[in-house]
Amino acid sequence: MEWVVAAVAFLALRTDVASASVTFWSASNPLIDGATLYAATLTSFVGPQPEDRFVHITGEMVVLSDVDLCNRATIPKDLVAGRLVLASTDAVSAMSCSPETGYLNMYSSGALVLMLPIFGQTPSNSIYWHDGTKGARTRHLPMLCLQIEPSTDLYGALASGTAPVNVTAFPDENVFGPAFASWQYQVFVRAVPGACLIASGVFAVIFLVWHVAIINEDFYAEPGRRRTLRYWLAFIRARLRLAHAILAVEMFSSLLPGVILLVGGYQSTPNVSAPLLGYFTTLFGGWSFVASLASASVWFNKFHDILPGRQPSVISRIICGEYRSISVLLCLVPIILDTSMSVCFALYYYPPMLMIGASTTMFLLQFVVGSHVLLGLTQYYRTAHTIQSSVGGAAGHDASVDHLLRRLSWCALGMSLSMLMYCAGTAVMGISLDYVFTPTGFTLVWALINNGRALDSAFRTAMFRPGRRHPMSTSAGEVHARLVNVLSRFSK
Repeated sequence: MEWVVAAVAFLALRTDVASASVTFWSASNPLIDGATLYAATLTSFVGPQPEDRFVHITGEMVVLSDVDLCNRATIPKDLVAGRLVLASTDAVSAMSCSPETGYLNMYSSGALVLMLPIFGQTPSNSIYWHDGTKGARTRHLPMLCLQIEPSTDLYGALASGTAPVNVTAFPDENVFGPAFASWQYQVFVRAVPGACLIASGVFAVIFLVWHVAIINEDFYAEPGRRRTLRYWLAFIRARLRLAHAILAVEMFSSLLPGVILLVGGYQSTPNVSAPLLGYFTTLFGGWSFVASLASASVWFNKFHDILPGRQPSVISRIICGEYRSISVLLCLVPIILDTSMSVCFALYYYPPMLMIGASTTMFLLQFVVGSHVLLGLTQYYRTAHTIQSSVGGAAGHDASVDHLLRRLSWCALGMSLSMLMYCAGTAVMGISLDYVFTPTGFTLVWALINNGRALDSAFRTAMFRPGRRHPMSTSAGEVHARLVNVLSRFSK
């Protein structure tokens, strides 16, 4: 029932746009004459805003192409001074600087209005972007900076420059403002995944310290052992396992992105600068996948140890690390792609090939590993159910075995479903970018991706929680030994 309510809430978000705020006039071209477009300010920190009660500007339009909006020297002042400037789509896509820099470059050239055309996006989800100054240099300047979404036919007619065009422009209300302020966005995109990531990072620290405490007490429990720092470090190092590495990765890959997500609101507030926001857009998804792969490796190794008669599939063997070169690639490629995207986004650079390649790669990797863990889990559930029924009826009920079965099963199930939730959001993004960049689509897609990412961390962390009893107790090992013996007997 909760999912139905959530779905209805998402659909209740406004997707309409306000009345048009840019009108084109051309007596010689009927396609252009009277055409109107919704236009929002590029950000709320550059130029006049709707709340300023700005009086519209009417004037001659000029099309600006073959220029670098980030380089003031390439902007022809004699062409743009006193005019309303329509930048070409090539100039907009090549813009790799902050909105403030591009705005100031055009303002210094004397333009009255700068219009930035985009295709397949509702203007403008960058409403709260800023370079850290929060508009100290640009907010009160008189030049308008608008983002518009013309049709390809209208843009072609405007960009051809074959007919003189006049424009009337004023800033419209940004439809992303109400969407970002809605409870749906604040809860599902910001609060829940942000809090979940922070909690995962905190518990990863606690569990890792707990694991080290267990090893430390084992060190001091052995009689006759030398108590020097050198021997202590060697003892600790010899007992570190993959689980400890996963918890260490969770410490930084969950805690820091969670704080940024909760404070910054994932573009819904001006609390975080655009470069910092861009760097944490992926929420360290590459590191998250590596931790998921390692967790799946631990799971499948346990599964195959318990049921040695089963022949593991090729994918299971790859996940378990039997092919070293492939394992290294599966760790390095996601981290390199994710880090490259983070650095590019922090520099206002959005290379299409990198974005498409990285998104596709992450989708395929997450889907293959997540679905394979889910498939292995169904086999495990069937076996565990049979064993629990048989043990309960014949050999008495072992609560410790039941508890271990439940914890491993739920953590593996949650991890696999979280990975598939992440894939669902990525799939929607790949199927329809036009929908993604509407207020409703933006909320839905990032709710799926962010919650999938956050829950993945939560279940991974819970998977490696130490035993409930005192660290000196060996009951956890005894439970695992009994579980292996029972499962091995019933799998024959």
